[in-house]
Amino acid sequence: MNYKPKLSTPEIIILILGAVIIDAIGIVLIFFVLDDFFITDLLGLTIQGYFRVRKVNGAGYDLIASLAEFIPYLGALPMKTIGVVTVCWIDSHPSGAVSKAVAVGQKALVVKKPAT
Repeated sequence: MNYKPKLSTPEIIILILGAVIIDAIGIVLIFFVLDDFFITDLLGLTIQGYFRVRKVNGAGYDLIASLAEFIPYLGALPMKTIGVVTVCWIDSHPSGAVSKAVAVGQKALVVKKPAT
């Protein structure tokens, strides 16, 4: 089976740089004891939307990281960058252990109708 990643190298670089910039803005605001009023979190959701449009494998990990950004003290960590790097890794390495875990998780989420 020959797998071709859905994200190219320039796309990966741009996505990771965007996530780093969003997280860096959030960290700088934390140092100055300012609040971004969830603006950087909403900007981070645009990356999630990009993953959904491109139907990238493992986009759920970025969704979890994006939702973790909304938790007050946990949002100070660079969760968006971690989520984007994880999704890019899963897309580039489909035969890795993480991709196998994603496949198992997807099978576990399938809900079957009970026999009547």
